[in-house]
Amino acid sequence: MQTKQILKDNLSAKWRQFKHDLKAKGYDENKTEEEMAAYIPDRRVDPSQYRALVHHWCSKEGKVHP
Repeated sequence: MQTKQILKDNLSAKWRQFKHDLKAKGYDENKTEEEMAAYIPDRRVDPSQYRALVHHWCSKEGKVHP
């Protein structure tokens, strides 16, 4: 396997893990969308992007599990 492919695979895995961890910390089905958007669990996340992400998590499409 080429180094470039190894790095790409590693980065992809880390990105998936980051998204998983963010949702595990920030998503709570017992809270409203506004309550979830008010608390950003990771300072590396842009507030406007986080609000959109919470909106996605609460949407019909965001709740579909593969």
